[in-house]
Amino acid sequence: MNKRDNAVVLDLIQYIYKHRNAKDTIEGIIQWWISNEPRFKWRKEEVQATIDFLVSKGWLVVRHNHVSPQKIYAVNKERVEEMEAFLARYKD
Repeated sequence: MNKRDNAVVLDLIQYIYKHRNAKDTIEGIIQWWISNEPRFKWRKEEVQATIDFLVSKGWLVVRHNHVSPQKIYAVNKERVEEMEAFLARYKD
């Protein structure tokens, strides 16, 4: 992962670590989970790649909505300690 990819990962993990009941679609994640400062304007492809990475690590789980075909992403509460350890490596 490059530096920009790491920034997206950190932004998302910081959010989900603080909001352990968070659940949303890709559009909701872009709107609500990611910092709204101008320097944090991520492309949808970058966010989706990051979500896919977090799903592959087991830090996010995918649920399917029966009403629409959209995927719902949620925090895997069983893996919060791993996320905490990851964040600890990037503390100032």
